[in-house]
Amino acid sequence: MGLLIITRLKNLDFKNKSGALHSKIEEIKLKGRGKNSKFGALKGFVYSFKNNNYLYIKIYKEYERKTTYFDGDPSSLKKVSGFNGEYKSILIASNGYVLYEVSRFFHTGDIKELLKEAFRKTGLEDPEFEDLNEFSLKTMRNFYKSAIRVSSLTVKEVGKVAPNPHMPPREIEKATQDMGKATSSVTMNSSRTQNLKSSQVIDEGLARRSDLSEVKGKDEDGASFAINSNGRIIASVPNKDEKKASKFYKIIEKIVGILQ
Repeated sequence: MGLLIITRLKNLDFKNKSGALHSKIEEIKLKGRGKNSKFGALKGFVYSFKNNNYLYIKIYKEYERKTTYFDGDPSSLKKVSGFNGEYKSILIASNGYVLYEVSRFFHTGDIKELLKEAFRKTGLEDPEFEDLNEFSLKTMRNFYKSAIRVSSLTVKEVGKVAPNPHMPPREIEKATQDMGKATSSVTMNSSRTQNLKSSQVIDEGLARRSDLSEVKGKDEDGASFAINSNGRIIASVPNKDEKKASKFYKIIEKIVGILQ
């Protein structure tokens, strides 16, 4: 499970400029990974590919790792420095939306810095980013509806949100409205063998007539995910680049709708 961030490039002409950007990234790919003598100094591109729908980019960063070891002297531990390397992925979709991975050591600032470097070396203007810091109800519903299993669901504004696409059955609507009188939000969890979507009251009532704040479960591919309306996505993604790119693209589709 990894943390994913989505942003939008406001000034990239994907149709006419992404090919040159891809070529430049291939030209400036890193060499000498694992041989760097200055810890944390190595950061850059290692792989990319492009089609009509997106540009996928794989990046790498080394960071210092300090450890200690025992050399036989019972009064002290020896300190040594080493390094770890992390690979992360970026996907730039044809509509300008960008989905990328971050971690404790690979930050949003690293991603934007690398993209700025690639833009400049390609002769493009510096990228202008517009971050998505919250998700719409439509996005949250897309993730809920496409999930094959929902293990946790948090709703608010119970019974006060317009249904999509139609009203629940009368008895479910009555139960939902009654619950809305007593609570402002509800969090529901299931066991590993249960599915919240199997409950008619939840699936046709609470999920349809409330604002969805958080959804956790298994997506249409059976992979674990968690999405919060505050703009946070945690998802299990494939290791192979081609499959990961397809997964990233599918996530963007669910966030912003069908890509044009």
